[in-house]
Amino acid sequence: MSLQTTQYQPIDRDFSSTTESELTSSASNKETHPVPPFENPIGNTKLPTLPSFNGINNPFRCPTVVVNDDLNDKPLGSKFKTPAKRLSYLRERKILGRNEESEIIDGLQYLLIIRHHAVFYYVKEKRSKKTMKFRIPHSMELNDMKLGINELCEIGEKWLVERGLCERCLEKEKSQKRIQRSKEAEVNGALICIMDSLGYSFEFKKLKDKQNRKTTPFVKTVSITFPDGVNYSVEELKKVGRQYDAIMLQQDSRND
Repeated sequence: MSLQTTQYQPIDRDFSSTTESELTSSASNKETHPVPPFENPIGNTKLPTLPSFNGINNPFRCPTVVVNDDLNDKPLGSKFKTPAKRLSYLRERKILGRNEESEIIDGLQYLLIIRHHAVFYYVKEKRSKKTMKFRIPHSMELNDMKLGINELCEIGEKWLVERGLCERCLEKEKSQKRIQRSKEAEVNGALICIMDSLGYSFEFKKLKDKQNRKTTPFVKTVSITFPDGVNYSVEELKKVGRQYDAIMLQQDSRND
């Protein structure tokens, strides 16, 4: 599948000259594998040029996701009869928030695949039993340009800082958990930056005011407007993310 010829350079570096060895050296002992569109999981059905958000003519079956509406009905400051119930409630909210972030970042990657023929490569990792897998690409290819994880993080952090969405975090490298959390947020920012350069526009959920952040904050998309002016809510973007998750799960099961 040929790539489009429009060049995208978000920062002052020619990433197209980056060698493949530079992109993959950090994971030379780990398994990486590319994702669709090189393989259609439903046979000869043609991949759509853009996702069908209303479910009509959608060749991919979207998995059922059970949401506990009771969690959204309770205010954060509500009182619980026991500390154990409050702890359980907070854990469930954390799981819901984590799944939402996974759906959003999967949706952005899938849009780049089916609309702009991007290719993503991942290091094979175990899937969490309680939450949807959060996929961070080890590298990606778009418009004859190759970007490794470090380049993506650099793009994402710079984009977030320049637009005042966050400040550069000086303490994020003090623990592995902080490193991973910041990496997830920066890759999310990089994908938004790339799509912004391709003509998309976004609205974001306002971040909570927080002094001395120890990780780069994950900026959650509220809505996305396509280059043709059509606007979609985050719920529709999350549907696309669940489609991508279903495809990836099917591919992973074939490789096991």
